Amino acid sequence: MEEQKSENVVIVKLEDYSPIISKSTQLYSTYEPEYIFAQLQSKLQDLDITPSLNKSKFKMTFDMVREQREEDV
Repeated sequence: MEEQKSENVVIVKLEDYSPIISKSTQLYSTYEPEYIFAQLQSKLQDLDITPSLNKSKFKMTFDMVREQREEDV
């Protein structure tokens, strides 16, 4: 019996997991990448931040600057 493949299936090769903390953040989810990206873009636009998208890797890059507060010193 042949399996039917859906045209809406997105297959992305995951990078090897490394427990070392780095500057990049990976997100694992059961939601479709397009939904997650749309939600992130919407929230970033509310903060006047324009992300750079790399759809071949489902990667989003953006710069965000936080103002230092007195209690952070």
